[in-house]
Amino acid sequence: MTRIQKTVFILVALIALVVGLTVSKVLNSQRQLDPTQLLDAGIVVLPQSRTVPSLSLTDQDGEAVKLNELDGQWTLLFFGYTFCPDICPTTLAELRQLNGMLPDAVRDQLRIILVSVDPNRDTPEKLKEYLGYFNAGFQGLTGPLDDIQTLANGVGIPFIPGDTS
Repeated sequence: MTRIQKTVFILVALIALVVGLTVSKVLNSQRQLDPTQLLDAGIVVLPQSRTVPSLSLTDQDGEAVKLNELDGQWTLLFFGYTFCPDICPTTLAELRQLNGMLPDAVRDQLRIILVSVDPNRDTPEKLKEYLGYFNAGFQGLTGPLDDIQTLANGVGIPFIPGDTS
């Protein structure tokens, strides 16, 4: 493993750990979170949820999923792709591990979704096969690149579509 790969692995592991601990704390908290403590930990809690664009994407089973159906449950959107050689599988493995450490009641309130940023290659069948390797009940979404870009912009995730030629 090269030095860059080790650094990326450590960075992804730390991000996944922070996300997992934050989700656990938020879902288990019965009191108001102290914004100062969260900021000190590098976590920004928005005063209100973001409005998800009105779109319909296709899940790993080929079924249409309207994004407004994500209301009412914590949803962690992970933007990645199945041909990603290192960061995506490492992050999904970390998320699987963290998800498994959550109490059942908390785990039932959390949905983890891989949104493909490579829809030309990530068909529903490919997403289903790929997510099956993690055996964690994760959902995958794909669709037209313009819709994925709209979703990413709507939730504040910048990405530049890759050159797949």
